[in-house]
Amino acid sequence: MKKVIALICIVTFPFACKNSDIEKGISPQIETEFTIKEAKDWYESTQNTARTNGQDEKKVVWQDAVQKKVDNKQSIVVVPFVSTGGYIGIKSNHDGRKVKSKDDSDHMNADVKRTYVFVKTEEKVEMMEMRIISDDSHLQKGKFQKLESDGFYGSAFLLDAEGQVIEGAFYENGKVIASTAKSERGRINYVVMICVDFVQIVTVNGEVVSGPAVLSTTCTTYDFGGGGGGSSLFSSSFAGGSGGGSGSLSAVMTLPNVLPFWNTLNDMEKDYFTRKAHLLPGAAAAYFEAEGLVYIFYCNNGDLGNWNAFKHGIWSALLSLNVGPMNALSITYNHEEGSGSAQVLQDMDDHNNQMGINLYTSLSSYLNTLPNYGAKVLALTGAVLGAVGSGTGQRILPVNAQHPSQMSLHPTTGGDRCN
Repeated sequence: MKKVIALICIVTFPFACKNSDIEKGISPQIETEFTIKEAKDWYESTQNTARTNGQDEKKVVWQDAVQKKVDNKQSIVVVPFVSTGGYIGIKSNHDGRKVKSKDDSDHMNADVKRTYVFVKTEEKVEMMEMRIISDDSHLQKGKFQKLESDGFYGSAFLLDAEGQVIEGAFYENGKVIASTAKSERGRINYVVMICVDFVQIVTVNGEVVSGPAVLSTTCTTYDFGGGGGGSSLFSSSFAGGSGGGSGSLSAVMTLPNVLPFWNTLNDMEKDYFTRKAHLLPGAAAAYFEAEGLVYIFYCNNGDLGNWNAFKHGIWSALLSLNVGPMNALSITYNHEEGSGSAQVLQDMDDHNNQMGINLYTSLSSYLNTLPNYGAKVLALTGAVLGAVGSGTGQRILPVNAQHPSQMSLHPTTGGDRCN
């Protein structure tokens, strides 16, 4: 019997064990190799369709996949995917005893990068998901040319196949300030409620027929303690998901509404989204929702009038909701700077864009209490309508009747609404 075992060990793992190890009862150290091809074959054999339970259409970007070795018994393949659904809302609170530099914060559907993590342990393969949520609120407004810092600010969560958090961590300047690993004294720095709205979008030949409609919302609360880097699996998944790749842009173009939105962009905007392709679905949703809402309330979509202030205000507010306020600031800046419009038009649009971002920021805590994405859109719509009606927005009017071509900025009013 001893010879048979030794033969199997030599054939299967020629450098992993010796007869003497087996005789002493020492377990052989297994060198696990897991390739991108193996992960893709496993995924395609277990997924009958691109939809998960009919709720969320996903495009897996195998071109940007990476493979990493976790330890001598575990390897992973990390591959990004783009999605039409799975809006994420996170509310975090801490006790202030350890993390004094951060106020209570809300991250609503912000800059979220999603990747699948295929884990191979010996001969067993599992699929998990890593969500990396960037938070650029520490950056000063107006620094449009430097919206990415050397160290990562935000949070990351590793979820199992059922969407439950396995591990999570909060980062400041690339360092873990709180994680699911409890601190030495057992203190809890963050109590985090993670809510996911599962949405359904029905498409025919790439065109949206209905949706997004919220099918269900699930919320789970987690405790986060002190620092620490988490497990090797978590840190390897985070590192694998933090990089970029060229395949995401072409993959995201196949999602509903993204290509029509792309065709409206100027060169500055396209350059930005090329570097942050995962933001395109959320940005496209904000654009087309704003285009629809301005007709509902004002029956007009021109450049002059209260309607224009509303359109820019609700657009930037929805951008803040879908991709985060700092990305919204950069997107709106690139849109206006690359438009080639007259300076007075740019000044008007910049003001109204900032109004929408400010409204979102002031309402973020309230928005986090609302049950789904649709309710958040309604709340922001009401806030922007109120701001325009109270004169917070700006429009342009002729300086006087003698000089109709000379325009100047004026406060908005409650007029121009649909009858």
